[in-house]
Order: sequence, then structure tokens, then C-alpha cells
Amino acid sequence: MEHLVESHLGGYYVSNSDPEVITAYCESCGDSDWIILSWEEEQKMESFLQYFSELKYDAEGIKNNKQDGITKKQAIERIEYEYSFEDKNIIDALYEENVISEEEHKMLLKENLNAQKKQLLLIREIYSKDNKKSLKKQKRCIN
Repeated sequence: MEHLVESHLGGYYVSNSDPEVITAYCESCGDSDWIILSWEEEQKMESFLQYFSELKYDAEGIKNNKQDGITKKQAIERIEYEYSFEDKNIIDALYEENVISEEEHKMLLKENLNAQKKQLLLIREIYSKDNKKSLKKQKRCIN
């Protein structure tokens, strides 16, 4: 089985090593590599599509972040970073290592962009619903 791995030294690589070896602790720097995604050869593209089209946070996670004091702007910035920067770097690394074709590379970038749009809509919806509720409460208190 192959694994997409994030290196503790930076960057991403593909490995078919034992997961315990991949995530082994690095004595010299105190960090370790970690597996981002694992796949069987015949399920590779399906696994990638699922991974890059999944939402980073569900509605409950967004509500919890809001309760923890994360502003709408910060939530949006976090999502844009994770989808635009982190995921794009992973997709580019897969392409550079010839794990995926140019066509697959474009398809994954498109899936990732679609997932980001869905996530941003969800964030905006939750933050505006909560704002409307608090405005109604404020009006009731004033009256």
C-alpha cells in the first residue's frame, strides 16, 4: 500500500514503507513524518478525489470555533490557507512525483476549489445565522 506522507523536514512524498517506519520519531529534531493519505493502487484516484473534496470542518466544528472566539474572518483565512496553500502543495507534489497525470492534477485542483467554496459558504451561513439570532435577542431585550 502506498502512502502520501508529509515530511518533518518539509514537503511531501509517496512511500510504500510500513506506516510505523514512516511515522517514526526523529531523534535529532524531535519531529516525525506523518501519513496524510493511504491508498491501494486501484483505488488511488478515488481516494484522492474523496480526500480533496472533503470539508475541513463540519457545521458543529465551525460552531465550536466560533464559541472559542474565532472570528468569521479568521475562520475564512484558515480555510483559504488549508485549501489554497496546504492542499495545493500536496496536489502539486503528487504531480511532480508522477503519481498523478496532468489531467488528474487539474481535476484534483478543481475538486479542492469546489470543496473550499462549499466550506466558505458553510462558514458564512453559520456566522450570519448566529448574528441574526443575537440581533433578535438584543431587540427583545431593548423592548
